[in-house]
Amino acid sequence: MSRDIFEMVRELDIVEIIERYIDIENKQGDEYNALCPFHPDKRLGNFKINSKKGIFKCFSCGVGGDAIEFVSLYKNISRLEAASEIAYYKGLISIFDYNEYINNNKLTQHKIRKGKSGVKKYKNRNLKYILGEIEFKASDEELDRAYNIFLDDLKLNEKHREYLVDIRDIPINIIEKRKYKTYPTHNEMKSIFNKIYREHGDLNSIFRGVPGFFKQKVNNKWEWRAVYNEGIIIPIRNARGQIIALQIRVDREKNSGVRYNWFSSSQHIYTNNARYGVSSGVPLDVIYPEKRPNNILFITEGRFKSEAIASKIGSVCISVQGIGNWTGIEREIYVAEDYLKQRYKGYMGFTRIYIAFDMDIYENLQKYKQLEEMSDSIQSEFPTKEIYCIQWESKFKGIDDLILNNKQSRPEDYGKLFKLVDKK
Repeated sequence: MSRDIFEMVRELDIVEIIERYIDIENKQGDEYNALCPFHPDKRLGNFKINSKKGIFKCFSCGVGGDAIEFVSLYKNISRLEAASEIAYYKGLISIFDYNEYINNNKLTQHKIRKGKSGVKKYKNRNLKYILGEIEFKASDEELDRAYNIFLDDLKLNEKHREYLVDIRDIPINIIEKRKYKTYPTHNEMKSIFNKIYREHGDLNSIFRGVPGFFKQKVNNKWEWRAVYNEGIIIPIRNARGQIIALQIRVDREKNSGVRYNWFSSSQHIYTNNARYGVSSGVPLDVIYPEKRPNNILFITEGRFKSEAIASKIGSVCISVQGIGNWTGIEREIYVAEDYLKQRYKGYMGFTRIYIAFDMDIYENLQKYKQLEEMSDSIQSEFPTKEIYCIQWESKFKGIDDLILNNKQSRPEDYGKLFKLVDKK
């Protein structure tokens, strides 16, 4: 790729990029209005997008920047990841180029900006704008090693075990295999770091570049820390089975209604008292059934829906963590098929793909547009595969509700519970 990816993305229409994530309202000259997604905005007029200048600005909370900055903030990912995502879905780079950028193979094209021009009113976020690439995320192999070392020293308390078994209907052997754990307390965390140091040596070689971990200055001494959380740890795995991120199902739902947090240390990228923080991004999660899977691939939203699909229907399932966070899904499909063909003799790959998002997606235009865009992108990459959206009775919000409330004797019987709808 001869041209810098940031340069290519900046030439695109900022309105077309931002409207992929939020609803944009009436136009006034070169400016468009929208409700600001970065604070509880209740009226139009605060958040402006200038198509001529290629920038956005909220005059209430102060956030602003270009299209890359918007996607970076909206999805809690680095500017490089944001630029790569935009370039990919706009057709400027291939899925293979996208993966190379994400895996840091082309970072030499991006120089760290240290000039004052990047520092504006929104100081905390613009520090990330300037220094966002100081600490690069570790490779999938390094992430898998670090997270496994961390998780192996944790336990699952009885309250969380009961939730997974009784409410989510996940068998004990699967709970142990997936490594669901309870997030440790502050006091427990200190002893965990000490134990890991005794057993594995230098913590820098384990946790540097790993989202969720950072170094903090304590009494003029730099020590490794983990961001504070409470809840069930959900290890997110790629199609190779590697743990590449951790998600937390929090015990107490926040006022914003958020029930799931990413184990991310992006707020500790570079400050006077913190170093080496890294964004988790919003990776895809791939779950395989315990036995040889059928030839249907499911795509849904969230790990627990995937667990129900893999266990009861016997299908491989890819879950997105938010409907708009599907970038790179084609690569995971390729890898999953290759893995299954190597593991199971005569396995022919996926013949059908079922998209099973919550039923309210058909009442939300922005979400439905994301579904269409994802479906069209997958179909373009896999023209011989049949792709369907599936619908079921509206009294069941998600497919997990449908599955767990309809006990069937055979996996194929679940197909009678929903309707296949041609994606077009």
